[in-house]
Amino acid sequence: MKILKNRVALAAVLALAVLGGVAWSKRAPQIVPLQTPTEAQFAKIFTGDSRQILEGSDHLFLYSLAAYGKPDETYEAGYFGDEWRSLGHVAIGDAKTKAALLAAFLDGIAQGKTRALCFEPRHGLRATRNGKTIDFVICFHCLQMQIYDGSTENPPYVAISNAPKKFFDDLLSANGIALSQ
Repeated sequence: MKILKNRVALAAVLALAVLGGVAWSKRAPQIVPLQTPTEAQFAKIFTGDSRQILEGSDHLFLYSLAAYGKPDETYEAGYFGDEWRSLGHVAIGDAKTKAALLAAFLDGIAQGKTRALCFEPRHGLRATRNGKTIDFVICFHCLQMQIYDGSTENPPYVAISNAPKKFFDDLLSANGIALSQ
């Protein structure tokens, strides 16, 4: 009788483990391949010729931005966008790195769904083409960015996922650029 109870208890534990495993697998994060924003997303996000400036840029720079001027951070001369202090930047010169950076960035835009109410950007992307500049001020923590293309003083906030963050951080770190904490 005692052996039967132990076997029933063992069977119950195994059944719960299997069911729990099935439930976990449904909640487990899925690996999503790189996505490209839809034309509707492009039209909503990129005004005027800003998409052409980004994708066909003569010069592309990735910035590490300071978190509201913490006193222990050393700043680069000047500002990024209208008000964000830069800790440093890297020029993206090689075509392979530029393609990977743009793919990661556009993937983040394609995956962007919701935004938080805060805005504490730590990354910036600057693209120039034929003398025109566009700045992307990005907060992966708050899942949003602003696009400064000169068309408005207060650009709207646009959703972006944090998918590109690791790529951006790795690229900045590999080039000796400090990351804001």
